[in-house]
Amino acid sequence: MPLHPTEPIEIPAADGHAIRGDLYTPLDGSRSGLVILCHGFKGYRRWGFFPYLAGCLADHGIAALAIDFSFNGDLGGAARPDLFQRNTIRRERSDLEAVLRPVAHERFGSLDGGRLPIGLFGHSRGGVVATLAACENDAIGALCTWSCPAHPDRFTAAQKEKWRSRGEFAFTDARAGTRLSLSTGYLDDLEQNRAAYDLVRRVAKLRVPHLIVHGEADLAVRVDDARALHDAEKDLRDKKLVVLKTGHTFGVADGPAMDSENPPRALAEACYETVKWFNKRFGKGH
Repeated sequence: MPLHPTEPIEIPAADGHAIRGDLYTPLDGSRSGLVILCHGFKGYRRWGFFPYLAGCLADHGIAALAIDFSFNGDLGGAARPDLFQRNTIRRERSDLEAVLRPVAHERFGSLDGGRLPIGLFGHSRGGVVATLAACENDAIGALCTWSCPAHPDRFTAAQKEKWRSRGEFAFTDARAGTRLSLSTGYLDDLEQNRAAYDLVRRVAKLRVPHLIVHGEADLAVRVDDARALHDAEKDLRDKKLVVLKTGHTFGVADGPAMDSENPPRALAEACYETVKWFNKRFGKGH
């Protein structure tokens, strides 16, 4: 895969913290649209398949902006455990809206003198954030989610009780060996916005073309979640569900950077479907 021009992007969040990103542009400088890539729970913009997917999009004339959320991202929270602890889904939604504002004002270029078509991509919890944005923001022209849960509240009653009694939900990040935790603010956000974060309910009114990609062997988020989301989009004509023989991260493991010349088969298939999806919605391909 050829190297694509990348530009570091920094956008202030609502309280002045930084949302950092990498903008991948097609080699010839043209762009039929822009896709914003949202990582998951402990992900970040340069983890695993994100540079590969961004490069695939750029290969086909689509600019890609891979972002780190302001209180997550970078090294999946390992670089700033104090910020990771204070993160919430509400904050990530606010971060994404902060990114969409300059995009809507053509900071990243225009197409034929008009506004650049905008797409959203999200993996796992990033899919939750991207879907919520697509339900609420008229600027979004296409959506793709991988391994997306039907609801981000996946904690048991026992876990929540212990969480509140200890004041945090602590765990060790296997990638970096760092102790990470979530404050009760994360739990408060989940419980106060239970209906708002119920994607099965929200996508029933979705009007944005939606590609859902999931692994049938996903142990983190069951494939039933993908089917529930697809079935809930009863009035959405432009939708597609792709189920692949793979797991939550499409064959990419934590550790050294993946070999972009020999990607896992499931990842190559997921990227092919994703690029084709956005190309068609941006007026290229069929």
